Amino acid sequence: MAIIANRKKPTTVKLKSEEIESSIYKEINDYCNWAGIDDISFFIEDAAKYVFKSDSDWKKHKKSLAKDSVTKEQA
Repeated sequence: MAIIANRKKPTTVKLKSEEIESSIYKEINDYCNWAGIDDISFFIEDAAKYVFKSDSDWKKHKKSLAKDSVTKEQA
């Protein structure tokens, strides 16, 4: 079963991508075809969400930024 499933499109922002390795692009396409995902941008968005949710250092960084923001507002 696919980890990432297709869904309805919300409001979006258009991005221009730089170059990626052709083997990575092929694997993304193969995965999307296998999982029934008809829009690569959906795959990229969900993959990014997964990274943000899973990366403990990123979570600590965001928590630190939020804490700094509250501290500055109180000053």
